[in-house]
Amino acid sequence: MAGKTLKDVTERLNKVSAGELLGALHRLALVHSARAETRAKNKTFPAALNVRSGRLKGSIAGRAKRSSAGVFISLSAGGGGKDVKYARIHEQDGVRGTERTIKAKKAQYLSIPVHEALRAKSGDARVPGPRDIEGLFFIESKKGNKLLVKSTDGQIEPWFLLRKSVTIKARPFLKPALDHTLKQMEPELASLLGKQELV
Repeated sequence: MAGKTLKDVTERLNKVSAGELLGALHRLALVHSARAETRAKNKTFPAALNVRSGRLKGSIAGRAKRSSAGVFISLSAGGGGKDVKYARIHEQDGVRGTERTIKAKKAQYLSIPVHEALRAKSGDARVPGPRDIEGLFFIESKKGNKLLVKSTDGQIEPWFLLRKSVTIKARPFLKPALDHTLKQMEPELASLLGKQELV
């Protein structure tokens, strides 16, 4: 043990009570949970997720919890609110490349906005749905696509594409941020636990 006897190690461990160690670990976890939250919001948040209302990004929260079992760091998004219930759809257990299928439940079809006027803008709480727009009617294209369209100056313009289900690829932002933060935490954790002196 590199010059350390069992008695030396035992004496060193006895100097630090379990409560003091947990307290130090908790303080370290608080710092790094905040860093993980910042990274998730500013580094790993997918550019493909256009920020409209900011609710999803704003719901990201890093937490450090201390209990008798130890100290834990968590990073979450969504907060259980209906406005950001889609957080889990994008994260999908943090596994990039996985997919999730969403099926229509309350209606016959999912309505997917395709018209330029429906494109989400920053600050928009939500994209207008079919019930918000007057003059829409249903057609089926030659390719078999089901559409809600509107006639403008004699021209038929598609506004919504109708689908029974859609498949969304995972775009994780929580797990990559947490993995990076835990890696950065390792040297400080090793120092705190006296790893270099105990081996």
